[in-house]
Amino acid sequence: MAAVTITSVPTWVWIPIAVFLLGVTGVSAGLVVFGIRAFRELRSVGRSLTAALEELTRSSAELERRASALSERVEKLQAARARLRASLDKLEVLNWALGDARDLLARLRGVSGK
Repeated sequence: MAAVTITSVPTWVWIPIAVFLLGVTGVSAGLVVFGIRAFRELRSVGRSLTAALEELTRSSAELERRASALSERVEKLQAARARLRASLDKLEVLNWALGDARDLLARLRGVSGK
């Protein structure tokens, strides 16, 4: 069998090999560029998500603080409402007593003829 040397291969065979190698190199370069861009984009999205999560955490803490303050105000309001209810009950009794006193006074005036 005869040995094939580089010089014995026809030139027309080298052209498709060169085109193939150029294609593989171009595709490889394109994949590297695509990979780098995708990595940068993912890193950018990661930063945005991190910032959004930090803002959400901050907002959540603020909301929790406000909810706590609101529950304290609700307790104070309920206590004030209970005091108001007691005061209104006393006022009702006093109005009833005043009405009885007026009725008694009216009857006494009627009896005395004045």
